[in-house]
Formats: sequence, structure tokens, C-alpha cells
Amino acid sequence: MGIWELLRDRFLKGPQLPKQKANCPRCKTDLTLDMPKCPKCGLPIKQIFRIICPNCRELVEPDAKECPKCKKSFLPPERRVYTCPICDYHADYYMLACPACNTKFM
Repeated sequence: MGIWELLRDRFLKGPQLPKQKANCPRCKTDLTLDMPKCPKCGLPIKQIFRIICPNCRELVEPDAKECPKCKKSFLPPERRVYTCPICDYHADYYMLACPACNTKFM
């Protein structure tokens, strides 16, 4: 595998987020937030463990990609794409210059 394949796989697939661990509030069993329910007592995980949107303070499910109320994205900044002001090329966040017209990004 070459460097280009490694970079392509890294940036196209995105970072692999670690599973968030927690304890069930009812039976104190160790679990991860991607489980549908507690394996011991059956308590639904998504209804209990929620995150607060930093933009509008709405309660959101822990695996949401964006806030359903204000549409703020919860994806990491590695997914951002910028548009070149000269040629409208869509450049990834890590590029220092536009590959189409060589405009330097600040």
C-alpha cells in the first residue's frame, strides 16, 4: 500500500471514533453508547444518554451527525471542504494551495 492509498483511505472514510463507554443508570452494567439497550436490564440507551447541542442547547441522541433543530454539524473538522475564491475548486481542509489554479490559502 502506497502513501496515496493510505491518505485516500484515511480522508475518505474519516476518523474512526472510539466507542463511548458508560454505566447503565438502572443496573450499573458497563455498556457502550452504540448499543440499542442495556444487555442486563433492557433499558433503551438512546432515550437516556443524550448530548446537548452547543449551538441551541437541544437534547440530541448520542450518535446524531447533526442537530435536528438548528442543523449544526457534529462531524469532526476533518470533513470540511473549502471553495477556492478564484476557480471554485473544492479543496480539502489540509491543502495549502488550490491544485487547479495554485492560489495560496491562508
